[in-house]
Amino acid sequence: MPATQAKGGFGTKLFRDDGTGTFVAIAEVMDINGPELTQILDDATNNDSTNGWGEKVAVGVREAGDVTFQVNLLQDNVTQNNLYNDLNASTQRNFRLVYPSGTKRLSFAGFVQRIGHTFPVKGKLLQDVTISITGPVVKENNP
Repeated sequence: MPATQAKGGFGTKLFRDDGTGTFVAIAEVMDINGPELTQILDDATNNDSTNGWGEKVAVGVREAGDVTFQVNLLQDNVTQNNLYNDLNASTQRNFRLVYPSGTKRLSFAGFVQRIGHTFPVKGKLLQDVTISITGPVVKENNP
């Protein structure tokens, strides 16, 4: 049996466009989830459907969902505070999620939809961030 080709996720970086086309890494990002690409289907079951089996059709609409991640809360960090600014101004930004190898990335546009806070008695301060993607996610080479 051949050896696995699996790779670890450590070293993945999330970058935010500062509005000038310069992408800056968001500081101390931990686990990243998403995007989750979805094909929108509609029920097309009808009285002529074969043996009463349900039928679906793709309606031509796809969604990319959200990207969620946690960061170690750094109160005076510019890259984290810019996420607040984007949320408060309802600013759409471009993002890049760069694979640990550095050779591939996912590029997408989105809005910072949610920033949550965790203040544990025994533990570190955290923020949970949700970016709601608008439009496509493009898998491309990372130059």
